[in-house]
Amino acid sequence: MENISYSILFLLALFSSTDSRIVYDTPSPVYSANSPSVTMAQPKTEQTYRFSASVETRPGECEADTTLYFIREYTGTGGMPGVQRQEITIRKKGGMVTGVFEIPASTFRVKAGSRIAFRVEYGIGGRCKARPTYQVWPVLEQIEKKEKH
Repeated sequence: MENISYSILFLLALFSSTDSRIVYDTPSPVYSANSPSVTMAQPKTEQTYRFSASVETRPGECEADTTLYFIREYTGTGGMPGVQRQEITIRKKGGMVTGVFEIPASTFRVKAGSRIAFRVEYGIGGRCKARPTYQVWPVLEQIEKKEKH
């Protein structure tokens, strides 16, 4: 029995450790308006990252659908701005689409000193008795650098 409890403790420690490649994974507050821009990282050297997110929505009571524009921003290695924009619709009351929306994973390389951030623009669906809400669950992961041979 004693060996089993040590094994369980070992497995708990192993699987509860955080992934050292994850740079940012803090959920946002719940919003019913535009979100502020959230800086997830600002690397001192050129780096490669992978970003994905889930956006959890709750319907309100509006005249029309509410649209969210999820925007990820950074500066690429050539100095060009990198922008990912994903549209999410929260259906008006009685609509079928609510719940969790996935922002597909994307991999990108950023310039040294580039600010990696996300924000959400909120397009309200007309007049509302109760505004729809959303919460973002982002994950920014640094990809391992490969050694040059």
